[in-house]
Order: sequence, then C-alpha cells, then structure tokens
Amino acid sequence: MAEYSLTADSPLSGYREIFQSTVLEEAAELGILSMAVPLGGTAALNKALVDAYGTSLPVAGKITSSSDGKIRFLGISTDQIFIIFADAETSQTMTIETILKGLGYFTTQTDNWVRLRISGTRSRESLARICQIDLDPAAFSVDQVSRTVM
Repeated sequence: MAEYSLTADSPLSGYREIFQSTVLEEAAELGILSMAVPLGGTAALNKALVDAYGTSLPVAGKITSSSDGKIRFLGISTDQIFIIFADAETSQTMTIETILKGLGYFTTQTDNWVRLRISGTRSRESLARICQIDLDPAAFSVDQVSRTVM
C-alpha cells in the first residue's frame, strides 16, 4: 500500500516581484479568522476585546489593533470582523476563539484567501489602476479597510 503525505503550499508559491520602487508579494504567513457579532452581543464582545487585546471592536470600514500590534481587527461590514494575525497556524485561531470565550461566531478563512502585500512609494498609484476605491490619502487613510474586486 502506497503512503501519501500532504504538504502545505501557498496559493502563489511565495510570489514576490519588485516593480521599480514597489514590492508586491504573497503574505502567506498571515492568518485570517472571520468573526460575526451575535445579535445583542456587541457590548460583551467589545469588553472581551478590550480586556484581552487592549482594543475595541472596529466600526465598518475601520481597523483596530491589539495593544502589542500583532493582531488587527478589520471592520468588514456591520457585525462582521476579519481578524488578521501574523501566524497562519490553526493554534492561533483556536487561541483567539478561546480568549473570546464564544462571544462571536468564528470561521477560519486562512486557506480561502490569497493574501498580498504591496509596499513602496507607488503602491497607491499601482492599486488605483485596478481598484474601484478612491485611494487618495484624503479619502482612504491609514487604518481604513474596504472590500473590493480586483
């Protein structure tokens, strides 16, 4: 009988490209956890976030960060938060769910999304070519978030 083993591989196999002063790279190390806020559960979940992470629930379109800066909470829409953390391992997902004591509804999203990081002096200009969001710094500043199709 043949023995098989599975090996994890990121969707873009560690893609990284430099275009003049702009870097586009896969950020496969990031984990994503979706959290839905239960009806009537906003206050309890917010208190748990403050107690555990030193931050509050973000409103839709905004980002909050844990006090150590290692976890970011993205307000994707009303009562839906994406939690982004620097370790795509499932242990971190379980830790977050345990700390928040079942106060939200959680779904692991890490394997469902390709994560890209763009940086450099022309990153906003580069994104503006394929993105339907107004990325002018006056309209879309640091710690804002929006979902779009690109």
